[in-house]
Amino acid sequence: MSTPTKGNVTNNNSNPSGNSFSINHTQNSGNNKLLVLLITMSSQNSRSFTGATYGGVAMTQLYQINRGGLIQRMVCYYLENPPDGNNTVT
Repeated sequence: MSTPTKGNVTNNNSNPSGNSFSINHTQNSGNNKLLVLLITMSSQNSRSFTGATYGGVAMTQLYQINRGGLIQRMVCYYLENPPDGNNTVT
C-alpha cells in the first residue's frame, strides 16, 4: 500500500450571500484520488447545507454537525476520483 500524498489545497474565508457559494479548485492528476471539502460557518446563520458538487459531480456528505458550544455548523463532503484540473466547487 502506498503512502497518501496531499495535493492542492484551496482556502476561502468569506461571507456568502445567497443560496449557494462557488470557488475554483485545481485538482492534481493521478490515481486513487480523494477530494475532501470541509465547510464551517456560524450556526447563528439560519442557512443549512444541502449538498456540494465539484465540476458538476455530486459529492457525498460524510457528516454534518452543529457545534453549539463553538457556535459553528460544520459539514464534510468527499468525492472519489474527482476530475483533474480546474473545476468549480459549489
